[in-house]
Amino acid sequence: LRQRTWMIDGDFDVPWHPDLEPLPRIVAQPPDEMGVGQYRMIGPLKELTDSGRICSFLLPALTSDKRFLPYVSELIRAKPTVFFLQNAFSDFHLDDLQHYAELLPDLFRVFGQDDIVFSIPQKSAARKHFGKDTKARVRKAASLCHRAIVTTEPIAEAMRGMVDDIRVMPNTLERFRWGDLQPPRNERRKLRVGWAGAQQHQGDLEFILPVVEATANEVDWIFMGMCPPKLRYHVAEAHNAVPFDQYPAMLAALDLDLAIAPLELNRFNTAKSNLRLLEYGAVGYPVIATDILPYRNAPVTRVPNNPKAWIDAIRAHVHDLDATRAAGDQLREWVLSHWMLDQHLDEWLKALLPD
Repeated sequence: LRQRTWMIDGDFDVPWHPDLEPLPRIVAQPPDEMGVGQYRMIGPLKELTDSGRICSFLLPALTSDKRFLPYVSELIRAKPTVFFLQNAFSDFHLDDLQHYAELLPDLFRVFGQDDIVFSIPQKSAARKHFGKDTKARVRKAASLCHRAIVTTEPIAEAMRGMVDDIRVMPNTLERFRWGDLQPPRNERRKLRVGWAGAQQHQGDLEFILPVVEATANEVDWIFMGMCPPKLRYHVAEAHNAVPFDQYPAMLAALDLDLAIAPLELNRFNTAKSNLRLLEYGAVGYPVIATDILPYRNAPVTRVPNNPKAWIDAIRAHVHDLDATRAAGDQLREWVLSHWMLDQHLDEWLKALLPD
């Protein structure tokens, strides 16, 4: 189907017999193999498969060199129960989804979306990847599917009217990655305060600059992933981003006494999940966070986005280390008790399969 020469086709080699497999069968394409792909697709499908609830097959990720969607004939041959796409609104997605809708109307198509990609903040490095037609593209892709699975209620609200059936499935953590991590608690002269995140957080970190400047002599600032040039003068350690498989252990190895989760107040961030808090909490870090919708109802210190409030909150934590450590233990217990993927597999299964 894809090559001029005769060769065995291993690109769409589903692991089930289409006429004999009694379990639901899901074909899916992750947008990447990093955070979004892992949290929203790879992780849930792997645990559902490993627990014997479904059979699944992952197509090459959108970011790979070999990305493709199956031909209609291949889907007819494989007989999946569900076709699941995440962040799928490029030209080739829209064309193929149109073909599926016309020629395979009974194939249950699920569209996943984890951000309001048509409201990317001005200062975000990701903004250049999304054109003015992004909302129209998302609307078109969603309308060609039977259901959308989104991360938060504000995303569901933003997509209202694009598709009739929208399910909210919050982010959760895989226990085998996150369940047994502890920071080393090495000797230190000053407390270690830090942040970890990707390259699209320019605006979120800008208002933190005067906070870092004011406290750089009192604590050691540690950054992993993005660290804007203006901050580097005041930072004790700046670590590069690492592949997803190494990220949980690397986050724990930062050995922080306190983590921060600043967010600009805008529509995009209001619709984000509490994933940053879950990751910090899993390794036992207490957190100071912006007082914004996704960070409410979590056992963290929430403050408004003004430098004095952040400086005061950091100093309060630094001067009462016992209470700070207790806050980290409380957050870890909250994450392990409520936010692990294996506790929510039944909800994922219900969200993915037709009613």
